[in-house]
Amino acid sequence: MKKTIFKIALMAALAGCQNGANKTATTTTPPPPIEPTATAKGDSMSKAAGVMVKSDTMCYQYNFKKDVSLVKLIVSGDDVKGDYHWHPDQKDGGHGTFKGKKVGNMITADWAYTIEGSDQIETIVFKLEGDKLMKGEGELVEKGDKLVPKDASKLKF
Repeated sequence: MKKTIFKIALMAALAGCQNGANKTATTTTPPPPIEPTATAKGDSMSKAAGVMVKSDTMCYQYNFKKDVSLVKLIVSGDDVKGDYHWHPDQKDGGHGTFKGKKVGNMITADWAYTIEGSDQIETIVFKLEGDKLMKGEGELVEKGDKLVPKDASKLKF
């Protein structure tokens, strides 16, 4: 059942990225840091406050052994939204959507996801470098109703 749900989520996540070939990063030993490969799949124009704003849709996939992480990222000015699906082999993964802001090459967003049947919210930080999207990893603490990085300056990408 969980694999079926993941496959459906995977198809939905990649639906907006069908116009080109997906590039993936595959390794057999842990890379420091995790650096998925990105492919820009298209762009569009959206109207925000009466002004046309260009938005880009990019998809990222990271494979490590049998673990898979997928990100669909839609950037419109400094607003960012998308889907993030984390599916570790033989464990429950997290699947959901995020919304946040981009400042320079850094993205900070709240990821609303489901894991082990529970709904969670976590502040995630991504770093864009060229065609790579890297997720910040570090200690998390509870703040109100969500998990947040204890010290964002100490995140490892």
